[in-house]
Amino acid sequence: MILSSRAAGLQQPWAETITIDDRELEERLGLSRRRDLNRPERLSLIKSLMLQLCRLTLQLRCTPLNNLPELELNQDPFWRLLALEHHFQSDHDGQNHLAGLTFQLRPGGWSRYFLNPAGQREHRSLYQYGHLPAGLPRTVMRHWQQHPGAVRLLVWLPFKLRLGQQHTLLVSTLMRIAYGSQRIAAAASDRELRKRLVRAYETDLLVLLEEGLRPRFHPQLYPDAIRPLWHSLEAIPDDPDEALAYWIRDGASEKRLTDTGPRNKYHRLLQARIQGFERDRRWQQSRDEPSERRHAAAPLTRAETDRLQADEIQLARRRSGLSQRALATLLQRSQSWVRDLESGRCKASLADQGQLRQVLGIGSGR
Repeated sequence: MILSSRAAGLQQPWAETITIDDRELEERLGLSRRRDLNRPERLSLIKSLMLQLCRLTLQLRCTPLNNLPELELNQDPFWRLLALEHHFQSDHDGQNHLAGLTFQLRPGGWSRYFLNPAGQREHRSLYQYGHLPAGLPRTVMRHWQQHPGAVRLLVWLPFKLRLGQQHTLLVSTLMRIAYGSQRIAAAASDRELRKRLVRAYETDLLVLLEEGLRPRFHPQLYPDAIRPLWHSLEAIPDDPDEALAYWIRDGASEKRLTDTGPRNKYHRLLQARIQGFERDRRWQQSRDEPSERRHAAAPLTRAETDRLQADEIQLARRRSGLSQRALATLLQRSQSWVRDLESGRCKASLADQGQLRQVLGIGSGR
């Protein structure tokens, strides 16, 4: 990801050199905060990661499409390591110690086809890129050992969601991306593997939620019975009296929150659909606005200065005698969304603010 962001900024990445040192990689990957690794160990890890990256090869064949030429790459290096420079420093005893690394790389032949703005204008190639949060490399380093499936989805989903925030996704597709087609095929005859995949999938969805990608479950094709437990727990009201009433109703119902999942849950999940993902601000930041300082320098509009605050929404809801669930029903949103608004975890869009003002009887002026 770090190298690709560099390559996307070059005019001819297949002919230009990318120079990157250990300091930049250490900072971008969050290794500078690792207190369990000393300096030589961090350098060894960085060198190992970069050498592994440069051993990756690509086998790709693109048929002619829309007057574009055919592309075929056979075991072509994804990244070419041109030079690796070791920097040493002498101690008081005259012993040399590794103090730094500098890598010089060049993208493989794929970049001539996919990162070629001049070729795109001449209809000889494509120029395709996507946007990822600047902190994603650190997120990957934080989760890749315990939640590798979530990491694969975190990298894949932003490009898939370019088709539209409301683009419907099959759970079976998400599982294939996260765990691989071979494991999905093996689960058809392995009950224990099916259970492990369900647990891993629901945990990975929670990781996505914590990292700013909230799944929107299809109301008919992803019923409550097979939704993750953490999603059901979000429906528990914060108000103690409302929470007590919720648990009383739950205890009297035929299907209780604490019951085990239904039979054939895995097979039902494979047929379920997610109506896209709600992305928070870090996933929506554009390439032309790479820092928060640019937003801070711009004068606030009247709509921004009139933005509803979390405590205003909560106070107006209580004055109206509405529960969080009742307000969510009126707005055709989830109760967890209302709760996030009132806790300040998310902000309402201008359109949502208009609905809130209308439903709660809040004036537009201050």
